[in-house]
Amino acid sequence: MSWKTPSIVITVMVASLFTGNLHAQDTGWYAGAAAGQSTVDIDESFWRDSSIIESTLDTEGFNFQVYGGYRLNRFFAVEAGYLKIADTVFNGVSNGVNTLWNAGEVEGFTKIDGFMLQGVVFIPSGISRLKFYTKGGLFFSNTRTIYHSTINDIIRFPDDGVTLIGGIGLQARVWRGWHLRGETQYTIVPLKNSQNVDVSYVTLGLMHPIE
Repeated sequence: MSWKTPSIVITVMVASLFTGNLHAQDTGWYAGAAAGQSTVDIDESFWRDSSIIESTLDTEGFNFQVYGGYRLNRFFAVEAGYLKIADTVFNGVSNGVNTLWNAGEVEGFTKIDGFMLQGVVFIPSGISRLKFYTKGGLFFSNTRTIYHSTINDIIRFPDDGVTLIGGIGLQARVWRGWHLRGETQYTIVPLKNSQNVDVSYVTLGLMHPIE
């Protein structure tokens, strides 16, 4: 999968946030960025085999996204964005018997990022500064599963895929054209050998129209 085209699109949209003339109309371009916490729904059995004596697994952490969109009217928009999910980290101790792990301390990581293409539906709240919204579309994911301290030192399992992504959010105009956005989204991504795992995240960020 090539990321060149969507990378250029996102770069142009985000750069325009800082270089363009800004306005607060119901139609037109906009861009934003947000950060928060994500959770990848894997457990220790993803990494463990009979050689593992003890282990810990961290599946939550910092995530961020940047995006740009076009507001078709007061109710509908189309968005494209880049999403980086927090890495998961497995730490364990292996006895090195009948396993790919070396004896001693071992580590494993999952890394997930990719591009989103989504439609957005805005729902008036009755308060002019406040809007609810729901969004849904496609997530073009790029994933890596990494085993460290193995018989081959490091083993990597790259994978990618196209899956559905969707969520809900709340948008509030806070100052001039600036809007505060809080949202939560959910998707499924393929990891090692196309094993699908659930991913969810919440973010808080800022958005501004672009002229």
